[in-house]
Amino acid sequence: MTCHDCDKAVPRARARKRSTPTRSSSGPPGKPTAVRAAGLPAEQEPAERGAADDLRPAYRSSSIAAALGIDTEITAPTPGARSFLPIPKPYWGGILPHSGRPGRAYRELARLGAEFERAGDLVAGIAPDADIAMVYSAPSKWLMRKHPPLAGPDGGPDAYAYEGIFEPFYRGAFEAGRQVRILHARQLHDPNGERPGIAPELAAERHPALIAPGLYVADDGMLDWLGAYADAGGHLVLGPRTGYGDHEARARHEVTPARLVRAAGVRYDEFSNLHADLPLRTAPDSPLQLPADAVATRWVEGLTVEDADVLAEYDHPYFGRWPAVTASPREAAARRSWSWSSASWRACGAWRSCAAWKRWPAGTGSA
Repeated sequence: MTCHDCDKAVPRARARKRSTPTRSSSGPPGKPTAVRAAGLPAEQEPAERGAADDLRPAYRSSSIAAALGIDTEITAPTPGARSFLPIPKPYWGGILPHSGRPGRAYRELARLGAEFERAGDLVAGIAPDADIAMVYSAPSKWLMRKHPPLAGPDGGPDAYAYEGIFEPFYRGAFEAGRQVRILHARQLHDPNGERPGIAPELAAERHPALIAPGLYVADDGMLDWLGAYADAGGHLVLGPRTGYGDHEARARHEVTPARLVRAAGVRYDEFSNLHADLPLRTAPDSPLQLPADAVATRWVEGLTVEDADVLAEYDHPYFGRWPAVTASPREAAARRSWSWSSASWRACGAWRSCAAWKRWPAGTGSA
């Protein structure tokens, strides 16, 4: 297991750290015969770790450092130097706990490794099944921590607004009995060019349905990738706030969802928070059959239809002028983009009765 935060703070290459030596009971002052780092229990002296040749003013790879995946070498410093050990996060656990001693997690992982070794080539190259993929954006989540679009029960800003947008779509897919795979936006398209992304054509083949809710912070390349995914035959589902900001979270000076209007078949200029739930109704001839108690919650985007079918509507004297859910088949029969304008798990739960979801066999891109 890798601690990514630790990787950033401490390089994996050998890092020399200095520690105040502890003189053993034998030997003259100032010339210790054994050294241990301050903070390690006395029973973890180098000799007891099986490193008899470490009875010198240096030892390598303390148990704590090893648990963090850090290859360390601690040397005896000049008198007066402060001791130092890599300090793990108090609420983060790895393969080894903070004590550095193997426990339940270590034993279970060792057993799992032994099972993989016995299985051999039978499990080489396998991949988990996934009917639906979802795009997760850490930058968008961090932005919404500070500048959330959603309000809490008291009317104040909801620091968990990103989860409030993302999780209802996950729950809807889960309740529909679909296997979901989470993909970070950088796995699809890395704006820094540090890692190769996934070709949209390949993604459409592997993941015939891709949901992108709350993807607020995105550069042009990311949004163009989503459009190319739809062009390749993938089923693209756009949620609230996707395509509104640029790579620096600035509101874009263009029609939204930016660079995806053609794929979605809708655009919008207006949006609103909701202080009360809005009842939803199924649009005429819609395959999306909503339950009687379906409602929209927390957020509305005023979708204007350009080339899309309306699947669900708001039953409201003001918001009823805009659709709640649309689908744009465009010119290719196997291509479809859905747009959801509200964050509502109860609306998403209606996916269980949507004939379009039931007609999507795993591994295909047809609707």
